[in-house]
Amino acid sequence: MNEQTLLRRKQKWEAIMREYAVGPSRLATYEITAEKALSMLGNKRDGRLLDVGCGFAEVDVLLAKNSNFLITACDISDAALLRARRNVQNSKLEERIKIEQGDVYHLPYPDNFFDVVTSFGYTSAATYKGVQGEVARVLKHGGLLLCDFINLLCVYKIKEVPTRWRNLTREEGKYYNILTAMGISEYFARYNLHMVSQELFNTYPPVDFVSAKFLIFFEKTIGRVLNKILGRVRLVCFQKK
Repeated sequence: MNEQTLLRRKQKWEAIMREYAVGPSRLATYEITAEKALSMLGNKRDGRLLDVGCGFAEVDVLLAKNSNFLITACDISDAALLRARRNVQNSKLEERIKIEQGDVYHLPYPDNFFDVVTSFGYTSAATYKGVQGEVARVLKHGGLLLCDFINLLCVYKIKEVPTRWRNLTREEGKYYNILTAMGISEYFARYNLHMVSQELFNTYPPVDFVSAKFLIFFEKTIGRVLNKILGRVRLVCFQKK
């Protein structure tokens, strides 16, 4: 990726993060994401964790509060990093969470360094086409990668399938096969990242007029039954073999 392309990406995310509003649905999503991530990690609760595309580090704060991970959270956006540092300071977790600038295409970390890599955000940075080799490079052998994908087969997104499929077939798509678990599994396996488990869950529901507590309650009750049709996100755990 050339410098001009990198600059455009940075400018894009600076604009997004300056206007990014955190309402009830996003607050609920952060809590649900952290809870499901810890569940998928099983008994793994310590070691080095890298969060790629950390945004405002809300999920990192929740992970730190419920584990012993030493977390490095990186993002390309200065606006995101400013708020992330503020969130970490307000949570008094500066000794456990380090906020740094970083680009997923060129991660400034040694080979085989992290026990866990995470990447959240609906179309998370670790799912971008062409970054999987770099993510695998910094992950230890036997380490785990957790990242999320749009589930286009949920009822909220089904109308977008024709457009996404057309872009995928005509332009190869910005992302690889985002429609099926099999496509995701096969693509990541090329980089020695093998799918271990997955979960569907709702996120950023198209309602922001109820409280985060209600949305979390819905997800843990009715949502458990309806996630196959309502789950907007596919959260996947991979292991580097």
